[in-house]
Amino acid sequence: MKCLVTGGAGFIGSHLIDRLLEDGHEVTALGHLSPVRVKNLAQHCDSPRLHLHEVDITDWEAIRPCFHGVDWVFHAAASVVTRESVEEPRKYFQVNVDGTTNVFEAARMAGARKFIYLASGSCYGHPDVISTPETTEIRLDHPYALTKYLGEQAVLFLGKIYHLPVISLRLFYVYGPRTRPWNVLSVWMKQKIAGEPLTIVGDGEQRTDLVYISDTVEAIIMAAKSDLNNEILNVGSGESHTMNEFAKALGGGIKYIPKRPHESDYIHADISKIKRLLGWKPKVSFEEGMKIIVDNIDYWR
Repeated sequence: MKCLVTGGAGFIGSHLIDRLLEDGHEVTALGHLSPVRVKNLAQHCDSPRLHLHEVDITDWEAIRPCFHGVDWVFHAAASVVTRESVEEPRKYFQVNVDGTTNVFEAARMAGARKFIYLASGSCYGHPDVISTPETTEIRLDHPYALTKYLGEQAVLFLGKIYHLPVISLRLFYVYGPRTRPWNVLSVWMKQKIAGEPLTIVGDGEQRTDLVYISDTVEAIIMAAKSDLNNEILNVGSGESHTMNEFAKALGGGIKYIPKRPHESDYIHADISKIKRLLGWKPKVSFEEGMKIIVDNIDYWR
């Protein structure tokens, strides 16, 4: 297959490209190719099956030619920092809504066969249902959640209008090597290396659903290979851990700081639907994932 990955040099995008190339596909990667990001794809620098394009998804004229002959489109590019979205909502609408519409339209015009949208479990906000299924009421707490949800609804609607199969994967907390510098895991690993205590907001008893990057990539690939169309699927571990447990698994001291606004207290994905429709389930346990992180601490140096 000829595949295109937006945000291809980012955390999830680069791991997805690893897998696509391993499986023998040809891959076009779009995105911002800063030296830090390109490092994520350095192992493929000599691959004739990887084509990198430094383009902004909000630039319609720039991205359109990149889609020629594409079969599968994986849309991972997004602006993702909750606090920044509150400060700069216009930027988030431009990238996560307008940019997403550009990517879909380019895929449609190129005759793509499948469109996979990487959505966010943040659309559930503070749900009443602890184990949160896809049917849970949408509660949007900040512009990031709003714009990712609008992007999802746009591609699902357009997919039906133009008969392009679309699957939206609502990702929960994905972790692993190559996480973004401002991600809590990256912050903690830097603190651990420096011999500093790991900072936790609030009392640390807020719970989150942690799903390892390889399991996430497997879900994405299985969605692309499937015959599903116009579906929304949660991608998580199906269990939750407190931030205290998360930090203690990495080792070292802990320092508590005041909780910030717009942060959920409980995130836990109901993954029964993706298990039923795709036969997917996470393979890397919390304990195994934490061991991988600690064993690869040099990555964060």
